[in-house]
Amino acid sequence: DQSEYNCDELATKSPTPAPIDPIPSPVPHSEGACNGLEPGDIVPIAVNTNNPDSVIFLPLVDLPQFSSIYITDNAWTGYHFYQNEGTRVFTVPEGGILRGETFGFAVGQWSNRWATESGSFSLSTQGDSVLVYCFGADANGQVSKNANLEFLGGLSTASDGWAAREVFDDSSDYDYGSTHSAVPVSLENFAAPALPKKKNYGFLLNPGLCKNPPRCTREEILSQYMELGNWEGSDFDGYDTSLVDSLVQMADKGNPRSEEDPDEMMNFILIGLAVLFGLVLGCVFCLLCRKKEPNPASRFDMTKNKQKENLQSANRRKSKGIEHEKLKVAVGKGLKAGTRGHAKNKNIELV
Repeated sequence: DQSEYNCDELATKSPTPAPIDPIPSPVPHSEGACNGLEPGDIVPIAVNTNNPDSVIFLPLVDLPQFSSIYITDNAWTGYHFYQNEGTRVFTVPEGGILRGETFGFAVGQWSNRWATESGSFSLSTQGDSVLVYCFGADANGQVSKNANLEFLGGLSTASDGWAAREVFDDSSDYDYGSTHSAVPVSLENFAAPALPKKKNYGFLLNPGLCKNPPRCTREEILSQYMELGNWEGSDFDGYDTSLVDSLVQMADKGNPRSEEDPDEMMNFILIGLAVLFGLVLGCVFCLLCRKKEPNPASRFDMTKNKQKENLQSANRRKSKGIEHEKLKVAVGKGLKAGTRGHAKNKNIELV
């Protein structure tokens, strides 16, 4: 049922072929080597055990061209592989594969790039495991399949999940048979979920749970990958084959294994600059609009001068009052004297 998967849930169908230009790698490319791949870099996101068997993989980093990627349903004991099932090897095409660009075993445009390494790779409908790995190169660029084994991802559909690891190499503590396997230490609780027994499974990524949807970082995808609620299994229906050769949008730039998303860091920087600009603008506005107040010393001098002026004004009023009283007295005396003179000499007139 193709409605179970849509662009918002997992991937956007991309008709674009692999890029032409070689993808940069942190180490020189060695044909057949891991070329810097690490645990969690390639994970199986869909598996069909009903014939024909098929698996779809999601690379969470750019895959360097000509790297060799191995898958097996042989059991891992903690020290070595059982040899009762099979192994296939995939050679990354020229130009590499972009992170987020799914590819498949037995399905998709690159299905013909798989070759038999050993045995018969045939997934059991009663539960099985799929482990993805590669081999590192030595200082001379030589690849040894007896050393430098690097697990990249995996899953189990066995009835009781991952089995216990052997305590010692070749101790035969556990009979893994054809359905069980121990989980590699480097993938445990990180990039190898133990799914309840079903014949077919598909991983449902929810970009809405990522910080910058619809893009997700490597760490965000791996976090959802380990949650069993994000898987859909069936004993009857297979996964939607449109998941292969599609593109999952990833937010990582630069180092895809970095836990810090550069876009998020840039958002923090922009927010910080906006806050700083607002503070500066507010300070300038306050300086322009606030009335300048005199300093305390100036206020003291003004008060002192005002008191001095008030005292001088009071003194002037007092002085004028005294002179006015003197004038009134003088006039009064003159009036009295004039009256007396008039009485004596009626020819004297008051002017």
